[in-house]
Amino acid sequence: MTVGGSLCANPKRTQNDTDIVCTLPSGTGASKVVKVTVAGQSTDSYSDFSYIRPSIESIAPQDLATVGGSTITIKGTNLGPEAIPGAPSPKLPEDISVKVGDSECANVRILSSSKILCEVPAGIGRSVPVTASIDRLTTRQPSLFNYHAPEVTRVQPSHAPVAGGALVTIHGVHFGATAPADPIIATFAGLRANKACKWLSDATAECTVPSGISAFVPVVLLVEKQLSTTNTKLFSYDPPHVDKVEPQHPPEGSVLTVEGLNFGKTAKQAEGASVSLGVTRCLKTTWVSDTRLTCVVPPGVGAGRKVTVTVARQKSNLDATFDFELPSVSSVVPSHGAAAGGELLQINGRGFGPHPSNRASEWEVEAARFRFKEVAVASPLPARAWAEPLSGVTVTIGDAECTSPEWLSPHAITCIAPVGVGADRKLRVVVAGQKQAVKEGAPAPQFSYDAPQVTAVVTEVEEEAEEEDLGDSTVATTGGGRIGVHGKNFGPAGGEDQGLVSIYIGEDACTELKVLSDSLMTCAAPAGVGKNLDVTVRVAAQVSKPKTGFAFAKPTVTEVKPARAPAGAEVTIVGTGFGTEDSVPVVDVGGRPCDATSWIKDSQVLCKVPVGVGVDRPVTVAVAGQSSLAMNLFSYAAPTFSAVEPMVAPIAGGGLLTLTGGNFGSAANRQLVLVGGKPSSDTVEVARKVNMHFAATPGSRGYPGGNRRPISDVALQGDGGGPDSGEHTAHWRSV
Repeated sequence: MTVGGSLCANPKRTQNDTDIVCTLPSGTGASKVVKVTVAGQSTDSYSDFSYIRPSIESIAPQDLATVGGSTITIKGTNLGPEAIPGAPSPKLPEDISVKVGDSECANVRILSSSKILCEVPAGIGRSVPVTASIDRLTTRQPSLFNYHAPEVTRVQPSHAPVAGGALVTIHGVHFGATAPADPIIATFAGLRANKACKWLSDATAECTVPSGISAFVPVVLLVEKQLSTTNTKLFSYDPPHVDKVEPQHPPEGSVLTVEGLNFGKTAKQAEGASVSLGVTRCLKTTWVSDTRLTCVVPPGVGAGRKVTVTVARQKSNLDATFDFELPSVSSVVPSHGAAAGGELLQINGRGFGPHPSNRASEWEVEAARFRFKEVAVASPLPARAWAEPLSGVTVTIGDAECTSPEWLSPHAITCIAPVGVGADRKLRVVVAGQKQAVKEGAPAPQFSYDAPQVTAVVTEVEEEAEEEDLGDSTVATTGGGRIGVHGKNFGPAGGEDQGLVSIYIGEDACTELKVLSDSLMTCAAPAGVGKNLDVTVRVAAQVSKPKTGFAFAKPTVTEVKPARAPAGAEVTIVGTGFGTEDSVPVVDVGGRPCDATSWIKDSQVLCKVPVGVGVDRPVTVAVAGQSSLAMNLFSYAAPTFSAVEPMVAPIAGGGLLTLTGGNFGSAANRQLVLVGGKPSSDTVEVARKVNMHFAATPGSRGYPGGNRRPISDVALQGDGGGPDSGEHTAHWRSV
């Protein structure tokens, strides 16, 4: 008896003629032919006998490469004939195959009824069914086998714009030896492109990058329901790139537009984006598009500040710079101060930047307080606990730099005014290298130093002088005498070297000026005359109020040369204090002004002697309202006679007698004429002559021959009366 061509062992008849029992030979398959041969005669074939269907219990290894070719071991039951001891060798199956998915293994080898070896075909996927078919009997419940999951090792290029759409090649393994049935899906940071990847080989696939953002994003492939392992270091979206920033120099609180690339395709992608201007972050950043952001300009300082855009922890490179608002000054409080400096100034304006420490806790409080508004302060603010010394900030008034600048707010700083002089001095603020802006047509901010003040003037000083007013002290009219001027707002010591300081007495400037301190100057007085003169100090075009009371020395008369002269003669008055050539001295001799006066020098004046008579006549010189003491230093020349007419006069008197001569004085003089020792009754000067009416005096002797007598003795005598008083006598006698 044979089953599938293999002899049964130990065939036996049963008690009846219709049954045979045998031991079934080892075998496999379905529809095996059963034949019985008795005495050389065989039955017809019977093909309805089948061995038990094979089953798979395990597969090892469970995961293999998608390229196939690796050997797997399949364990189970009824996988092949089993050799039976003492029995003929079993007949191998005529038809045997193993399928992994829809692909057959190669080189299937039966090791026993419970073990088969084969080489897996190329394939892909997870939980791929494995079936074994032996002589038309197939396992009912397939076992499951996994191909290796895809693995991504490289993305080329390794970056792409955040807008998406770029093609990249993903390198790795286990993408499938042939194109998978299902599309290959790639995700970047969990985002899927709107296109499936294109399979190129088991190691490469071409994929479209979806819109996304951030660096080192996970790239995952889905191949036949298998996800690749996550690798976060293979791909990054391009970092933000800044092309330009507009506007430049905007005021704090303005909207700043930042243009560039890779700011995010959507607002959600750009959530948390920020713009930094140098080290100062914008107050608010708003996403507009992948190429545009806006932000609110914070208080800040400086030019050429790096603009940094940060999106999803990626920072832009140094592509653009920004210039903060130029500092500007709206007011200075107070607007003036002492020339000695030391005044605490508050400078109000814009563009003074954030708190120097840039600490958010303090900065945000102050920024919120001062943002978007000007600070109007009527008087300097007191120093505050949060006032901070400033570096990189200079305040200059004129050419002098303020000291101790301190930050109060983005709109106010303080400093100590330097020593200086002058009105309307330009005030300049430089913050982080940026000079203050001045609007066209608008006046530049200015600070004025207080005008000089004179409180006292002293004389006869060298380098030091006590503050005692001039009083009765005077200065020589020839100039050169040292005077000291006390007051304030004279400027720094040594200020005379700058040519900004001068002292005037009247309209004339002092020389050899020295500024000893803000409150004391000395100088050499100019030549001059007069009293109650104004002393003024001029400092950088600022003029003090006049200090009245300065006086030059009064003139003095010490000598007249010659000391005796007739009227009309020129004499030289010698003394001091006659002034300069511009002076107009007035000289009086005997109470009469000189007929003409000429200034020669401070110590000499030329005088044409006025009409007068007498000796030891007083001489005075008056210059600019100051007069010398009267000095009796001049005498007129004595009168002289040259003729008397008539030579004979009535005895009874009353006749007119004419005396001719010189130095008779004027009609203002009371002259006394004696004829024969008797006084005349009246005397009048007429053209260097004396006309005399006289009467005979009792007891006179008559002239023989009638009532007339000759004139033999005439005397002219000043009696001390009138403005030309002074004794003098002239005699005439006939021969």
